Amino acid sequence: SNLMLWSKSKKHEALSFPRSHTIVLQHKFQFLSLSLSLSLSLSLSLSLSLSLSFTFIKYFFFYTSFGLHKGKMGG
Repeated sequence: SNLMLWSKSKKHEALSFPRSHTIVLQHKFQFLSLSLSLSLSLSLSLSLSLSLSFTFIKYFFFYTSFGLHKGKMGG
């Protein structure tokens, strides 16, 4: 009876395996797409903040140099 039970459980495993496998694949795909979109948005925001800071630094230097020139011209 033990052997019969074992073979039955093995058969059940074989039957239920594909479904669980596809579920695992689905979860993996979901995780992959999620991480992909997350990294994409992260890199996008990073590049945006970088460009913003670059323009800010550019304007900052431009204004400081402009002010210095103005002060030199005035004085």
